[in-house]
Order: sequence, then structure tokens, then C-alpha cells
Amino acid sequence: MVNKKTLEKLSDKELELYISPESRFVSEARIYAFEILKSRDYNFSKEQIEIRDFLINEKKLITENTFKTNVTSTIILTPFIVVFGLLSLLLIFISINYLFIDNNGGNAMGGAFAFIGLIVIFFILSIEQTILKFQKFKKENVWRIESLIILGFVAYIWINGFSIR
Repeated sequence: MVNKKTLEKLSDKELELYISPESRFVSEARIYAFEILKSRDYNFSKEQIEIRDFLINEKKLITENTFKTNVTSTIILTPFIVVFGLLSLLLIFISINYLFIDNNGGNAMGGAFAFIGLIVIFFILSIEQTILKFQKFKKENVWRIESLIILGFVAYIWINGFSIR
């Protein structure tokens, strides 16, 4: 960490060592030296201006790259996210309705099961997103596989019906 106030105490000759091409000081100290000399109306050579511009651009690139690597990635859109997202909305409505509004006998149990189903869906989606972020899958292949799974599940329900017995 460079202290700018310490650099401000230095003379112009000492600061020239910071802005010279062969300087081994850290870029932050060199940029501060340029700022201090500029505030003192120092006349920079063309080469010194090029060094200053290079250091400023380098600092911007480092800041941008640091920001890009620290930003959390977004959710990867897949068919499971779409279908389970819509199903989650339905389960939230059912669980609230049967647990708090129409709470009598078996309906309360249905609301509890809907809430448990909601938790299971979020667990499945979090595992899927974790796998997709750490493994490099082609998005098209993920869409194909998940679409086939969903279509197979819908076809099974269409043929056999939906019954809980």
C-alpha cells in the first residue's frame, strides 16, 4: 500500500525517479508521482506522458479483470429452470392455500407435501446449477437432454395418468 502523503513530501527530482522508464516502483506509486508532479505544474516529456497513459490503462484493465472475476455468475437458463420455476409458483400457491387458508384435515397434509416438493425442487435446481457451473457442457446438449427428460415424463403421465395411490 502506497501512502500518497509520503510521496507529496518528496522533491520533484525524487519523484522523477518514480516516473522514469527504468523505475521499479509499483504502478500505484508511479501514478501518484505523476499526479503530484502534475499538480506542481511539472512539464512532462512525450515519453513520460506515454508511460503515464500506459500505467493508467494497465490499472483500468487490472480493475476490470478483478471486477469480472469477483462477480458472481448468473443462473444458467435450462428447461428444468423454466418448468420447475413454473411448478414452484404453483406449489407455493398450493402450500399457502392448504396450510393457512383452507386448512382442514387432508388439505393441510397436501399443503405440507407441496411445501416439501418445493424444497426438493430448489435442491435439484441448485445441484444442477452447481454442476453446470463447474463442468463445461454445451448449452445445446443440456437443452436437448433436459427437454427429452421432461417430454418423457409428460408422455408417461399422459399414458398412465396421474394418481397418488
